[in-house]
Amino acid sequence: MRAYNILIRFNSHCIARRYLGNAARGPALDDISGNFNEAKKLFYKPQLSHSELQQSVESLRLFLFWGIVGYCTLDLIINPLKSNYWHYILSVRHLYGLFVNKQSENVFYTSKSDDYGNTDAWRQYLKLYK
Repeated sequence: MRAYNILIRFNSHCIARRYLGNAARGPALDDISGNFNEAKKLFYKPQLSHSELQQSVESLRLFLFWGIVGYCTLDLIINPLKSNYWHYILSVRHLYGLFVNKQSENVFYTSKSDDYGNTDAWRQYLKLYK
């Protein structure tokens, strides 16, 4: 009876286990040389199974992602955007202002006002209607 119970437990474990094929295969993500070798195989070795093709494409995707990110970053450094907003944000003067204690310019337009708070624009507006 004891052998029968062990056999049932073993068989139930095998039946309950699902083999989905999601186990980790190939080199780890931080193994650059292993992933490079797997990515090279995509171009010179025929892929005989889906898992070989999948591993080669996943390894190639690692290099393609960082290649595209590096290209876009380098392109933005060499050819910056022409907008004034980006010119102000990316300028060296802005970085210099972080380290030097200097009063920054006000973002909003300010004009001279008298003791009553009237500005030049308000005085000209009043002249039009008087």
